[in-house]
Amino acid sequence: EVSWMLGATHHFIAAPFYYFGVLLGTWGALFSLLMLHILIHYLKPSVAHLAYFYDLPLQFTPITPWFVLSLLAVSIGLAYLAVYFSVHLFLRRFQ
Repeated sequence: EVSWMLGATHHFIAAPFYYFGVLLGTWGALFSLLMLHILIHYLKPSVAHLAYFYDLPLQFTPITPWFVLSLLAVSIGLAYLAVYFSVHLFLRRFQ
């Protein structure tokens, strides 16, 4: 609000929020990939034992680069959308 009163443009006010939103989306995607990798690592022996016991063709598929890129894109896109709506709503009050 103070920056706007001093003559800052809407883009100048909103830019840090967009950068931080993209950064949070990236960190969220990387954290979820890490948790998924740990979960697969710990569940793989149990699932293999269960599949052998019930004679089922169960197995984990590896995490592909396309999955990583799509997860990053979705996470960054959702963070960007959340920032857009919140900043846009906030800045609209001061027009």
